[in-house]
Amino acid sequence: MDLHEQVRTVVVTGSLDPTEEPGFARRLAELAGDGNADLIIDVSGSGPISPAGVRAVLTFAQLAARTRRRVRIVTGDNLITRVVWASHAGTLLDLHESLRSAYGAVADGCPD
Repeated sequence: MDLHEQVRTVVVTGSLDPTEEPGFARRLAELAGDGNADLIIDVSGSGPISPAGVRAVLTFAQLAARTRRRVRIVTGDNLITRVVWASHAGTLLDLHESLRSAYGAVADGCPD
């Protein structure tokens, strides 16, 4: 199995406000697709993400955890973004500063 079969990547652009959350949640479900792949969500280049957007990611991460899939969040090096995601991460999300780091963790089979 190669890396592309092990992971799917979502790159969030622009801000994610509450009116966009239902579509975002549906898109996460679609991109997760087959139920076998882990998911990397790159928010490093996005604008503000509303609490509803965070909730959509956490809901998806809970579902993924039931099938032993991991959800990795790429935050970039912005401290505020990292703190916001870290405060919600718990054991559901793995945080990374870059896509390279997230892909490396998938390739190594490491949680983070």
